[in-house]
Amino acid sequence: MECTNADLAVMEMSLGHVVASAVVEVYARGELIKKRRALMDAWGLFVTGQGGADSA
Repeated sequence: MECTNADLAVMEMSLGHVVASAVVEVYARGELIKKRRALMDAWGLFVTGQGGADSA
C-alpha cells in the first residue's frame, strides 16, 4: 500500500481477499478487470526490475 496508488479494493480483489459484507458484495458485482490488469502489469515490471516502486 505504501508503494502504489492503486485502490484498496483493486489490491484486495487481486489477492483474492474477501473483505466486504454481504450488502457491499451485492452492489460491487464488477470484477475491476482493467484496474486489476494495470496493477498486475505494474507488479510484473517491479519484480523484474523494469519499473519503480510507484509504477502502479
